[in-house]
Parts: sequence; structure tokens; C-alpha cells
Amino acid sequence: MIIAGNVLALGGFSSNLLALWTLQGKPIRWGPPALIVVATTFFACWFTLADPNTAGLRAGTSAAAFALSAMLAREMLFQFKGGGRAHMLGGGLAVLICLITLARAVSALRGDPLALGALALDWDERVFFVVSYIVATMSALNFAMLSNDAFNGELRRMASSDPLTGLPNRRCLVERGADEARRARRYRRPLAVAVIDLDHFKAVNDAFGHAAGDEALLETARVCRTALRDVDLFARLGGEEFVALLPETGPAEALAAAERLRAAIALIGVAASDRRLTASVGVACLQDGESFDFLLARADEAMYRAKKAGRNRVCVADAERVAADQ
Repeated sequence: MIIAGNVLALGGFSSNLLALWTLQGKPIRWGPPALIVVATTFFACWFTLADPNTAGLRAGTSAAAFALSAMLAREMLFQFKGGGRAHMLGGGLAVLICLITLARAVSALRGDPLALGALALDWDERVFFVVSYIVATMSALNFAMLSNDAFNGELRRMASSDPLTGLPNRRCLVERGADEARRARRYRRPLAVAVIDLDHFKAVNDAFGHAAGDEALLETARVCRTALRDVDLFARLGGEEFVALLPETGPAEALAAAERLRAAIALIGVAASDRRLTASVGVACLQDGESFDFLLARADEAMYRAKKAGRNRVCVADAERVAADQ
């Protein structure tokens, strides 16, 4: 019973650590927890069967539990990825286990030797196991909270991102664009939008299949995101239409960014053929008192003018401002 109890307890700590790595999407490192469980089994067998010694048994198993709890505490308090505060509670519980196991080890080494049959009557052992069971129950509830936080985070990500490209979707663009427009109006700072539509994209799907079309969209997302600044937002509106939100960008800089995007797209090949993508781009800059929705509509209108003008080009909604700025 002593051997089984200690091994199961350390196995439970190891399972918590493995579950946390899985929840975080991190690589599973089997080595450390497996080594600690093996060491616990050795301590329990040796100090119970080969050389009965309650001090060695308690100190050895406490050291193993301390090591696993310390790993859990580090993961939850310092290396946790994600929102919510449940991981802080989990980290606090892991720290509490560290303190309890440390106190148990010190008690074992300083106290008088006990017979194996007397362990159940020792008050230090009783307190240790009662507190351990309470913390284990709280930890189980905490993992439910962690899972709920992760699930809610995934729902938020799905609600604001395009499932194919991973780019922000229309909802995210409109929310961020409205915020940027309010900020630009308040501080009288420039803001620009570029609407990008891939030319003849239906013909790409018809000629090469939807898998090739999806690959072209993914490559468009990649090259355009690379061509923009970190502060810019590149979103997919749907189909083959994309939008670049360009904070702190005046008319001349917006035109240059749009040309950079058009040129980057023109280098994308389709399905290992000699065909290249092209795009029509419309650019608009925020005007006094203008909402983001109206700014986006003007950029979209400029994009359609680029289509009518022959495609694979950039049109500006307020060309006179660009000329004056240059």
C-alpha cells in the first residue's frame, strides 16, 4: 500500500504536468516526469522492502513531489501562454505543494525514526496527505477552469480570424478600423486603407482547381503580410478580396505601400505553371469627420476603378491629395 500510494501520487503530479503541456500545445517531454516517477518507485521499494527506513522514504518521495510541483509552478506562473487567471491559481497551488513537500522532507530528516506501521499515526503525515488531497481536488477544478479559458480563447480567435489564411476577418477589420479612425480623428493623424482584389481569380479555380486557388490565397496572405509593417493590419474580407489598414500613413506613403503589395502579388505563381497572379488595388485616406465604413467604401470604389482601367494597377480615391503630398 505504501509503495502504491506514493507511486500513484507522483503519477498524478506527472499527469498534471503532461496535461498542462497538452493544453498549451507544447511538445510533450516524457523524460523528466518519467524519470521522477521511476525514482519514486525505487525509493518506495527500497525503503519499504529492501531497507525499511521511513525517513528515507518520506524524504525521497517528498523530493520527487517537490521537483514535479516546481516544474508545474514554473509552467503556470512564468511560461503559460493564454489569457485568464486560472493559471495563476494553479501556479499558487503548485507552490503550496512545493512548500508542503519541503516541510515533509525536513520533518522526516529531523524527527525520530518511525516504524512503517506507525506512519499512519504520525501527525505530520496526516496533515501532509489531507492537505495534498485538498490541493489535488482544487487542482482538478483549476484544470477545468484552464480548459474553459482555452476554449473561450479559441472561440474568440475563430470569431475574429479567417479559417483558411489565419488573417483577421471582416469583423476584426471593422472593429480595429473603427478604433484607428477614432484615434486618427482625435489626434489628427493620418490613416489609410488599401483594398486588394485578385484579378480573374475564378479562372484560377476553374483552370487549376480549388486546392490551387486556396494555395494562391495562402501565398497572397503570406507575401502581403511580409510586405507590411508590424503596426499594419492585413485582413481577408472574403473570397479573393483583402484589405490593408495602414495607421500613421499619409497619401504618398499609402500609394507606395499599395504599389508594393501589387508588385509582391504579381510574383506569385499558380500551381507550378507559368501563370502569375495580379491584383487591382484601391487606396483611400481618411478625411475630416469620416467614418471607417465610408473610408473603406471609397477604397473599394477606387479598386473597382482599377479593375475597369485594365487591372493589375493601383487607383487612388483622392488622387489630388496624393499629388499635393508628393
